Amino acid sequence: SRAMQLQLFRSLWGCEAFCPPRQWEVLLPALRLLGYHGIEASLGDIGEDPAGLRAVLDTLGLALIVGVYTSWQDYEGAPDDGGPLL
Repeated sequence: SRAMQLQLFRSLWGCEAFCPPRQWEVLLPALRLLGYHGIEASLGDIGEDPAGLRAVLDTLGLALIVGVYTSWQDYEGAPDDGGPLL
């Protein structure tokens, strides 16, 4: 039997305060050194190069949780279509 393990994931929300967005080679090793097992990111956080992110995650042995929003990207600003929020 396997014992339960607590794994720590860092949301990318707020990381732009200390690292420019999508500089994975800078941010992810630092998070790994802090003891995180992975990151939580929205599709907007991941950007146009998901393979590049995946490569750095794999190299560092980090996991990824993807947050997918159903109304509009990252719930920032007004809804894209001006329709109801739900």
